[in-house]
Amino acid sequence: MGNWGRYTYILRYLVYLAILIDIVSRNMGNINYIIIFLILFIIAIINDYFRFNYFYNISAKIFYTSILISILIGAFLNFFIVGYINIYLYMILFDIAFISDKKAAKYLYIFNVFMLIFVPLQRIAFLDKIGIIQVFKENILDLIMFIVFLFFSTISLFSYRALILEKARVEKLNKEIEALTIAKERSRVAQEIHDNLGHSLVALNMNLDVVSNILDKDIEKTKELINKCQNLAYDSMKNLR
Repeated sequence: MGNWGRYTYILRYLVYLAILIDIVSRNMGNINYIIIFLILFIIAIINDYFRFNYFYNISAKIFYTSILISILIGAFLNFFIVGYINIYLYMILFDIAFISDKKAAKYLYIFNVFMLIFVPLQRIAFLDKIGIIQVFKENILDLIMFIVFLFFSTISLFSYRALILEKARVEKLNKEIEALTIAKERSRVAQEIHDNLGHSLVALNMNLDVVSNILDKDIEKTKELINKCQNLAYDSMKNLR
């Protein structure tokens, strides 16, 4: 895990802690609500933990189902307590943006955005005892601004995703180029060794032929050629090393 991954991991659990505290503080007068909402959110935290550490490597369907469960729990809590739980739904948007399956990412992202928009409106309709259409009419400007915010957030998020993927692709290409360069360098060195040994062996063979012809005729010349052969053999071994 890199520094960025470590920081996001710590930040995620700090947000979890803030939401847990917020749930308790917003329901101080009702212990039953506190217990129910805390249990639900703890289930969401456990679900997130298993999704990041196990579900990702087991099955894509299980992984996507886990995200869907997190969205539903977040939307349910957002309807009843609002508060910091809204941040949790944005965290899920971030997770969805990095799903490799574009089709699955698109549907999950749309569903999560729908929950971010629809649940608060439905909560207003429920509390004010009015129809959802009336809520739209009375909060049209807020709704437009929220949609614009989500639009630019989505562009920023997926642009960041594209940069991360491009960085990973470039790093992979660099490793492939490095491996290819090393392989070519090894081939070049091997070829040089092969050529040097070839030249040395040819020269050694020629000297040995001469030695065999003058062995009984010129002792001094024979010794000189033998020394030359030894030097050639020594140089060949040195080049090989």
